Order: sequence, then C-alpha cells, then structure tokens
Amino acid sequence: LVATADLLVGDAAVLDGRRLVLIERDNGMGLTSDVKRLVVTDLDAAGPDGVLPRRTAVDLMRIADPRRVSTPARPGEYGVGALFSFPLQSVESVLPLRGDQVLVANDNNFPGNDGRIAGRPDDTEFIVVTVPGLRDAP
Repeated sequence: LVATADLLVGDAAVLDGRRLVLIERDNGMGLTSDVKRLVVTDLDAAGPDGVLPRRTAVDLMRIADPRRVSTPARPGEYGVGALFSFPLQSVESVLPLRGDQVLVANDNNFPGNDGRIAGRPDDTEFIVVTVPGLRDAP
C-alpha cells in the first residue's frame, strides 16, 4: 500500500487469512469530501519493494442506489438519491458480513461534523453495501 500525506486509514478488518479490507479516506466532509473508499490488500503478496497490492473495492462517494433507499432527502441534504454518497468526515468502522456484504459506519464527532446537512450535526450512520468481488484477490 502506498499512503499519501492527505489520506488516512479509518479502519481495517480481516476478510480471510491475511487479506484485509481497509477504509481509506480524506479528512473532508460534505462538499469538501473527495476520498472515501474501501480497499482490499493481501499481507502475503508484498512485492520485492515491500509494497502491498491494493484494489479499490468500492468508492463510498459514488454508490448506486437504484431503489433509492436513501431517500426522501431532507432539506439541504447532500449525497442521497440514485447516486448515494457517504461524505462524512470520520468514516471509521468496517465490518465484513457474509459473502460480498460489508457494513460501514461513521463516528459523527457530535456535534462537530456536518457532512450530510450543512449546519446540522451528523447522525451516526451505518450502511450495508454489497460489493461484488469483495473477497477477490487484489
């Protein structure tokens, strides 16, 4: 894995063996949030330079919501609708469930964060995402 100074690892969880799913995120929220994603790596597959392989499993800023389970939107709400977004600053919990499902949650840092509705403290949100190929090799 190659880290950049502007990105953080919010959490990591074991998928199986020595393969991990990690939350990679920036420190933004709402409109200033760019990077919130799940990355898969394998601790046994480091290259000769020691760098771990990585594969973005899902971009949490762009999740298809064709059934619109995230709606109806509240006034001023950001990131809900046919293209759901998880633009919350502290995306800090990942839990693999069965198959290709994973639970992701935020720490709302109450009352400091307002990534969903500007000026309104964020709720703690839990989402379950189906990620085809989640357990595939990076």
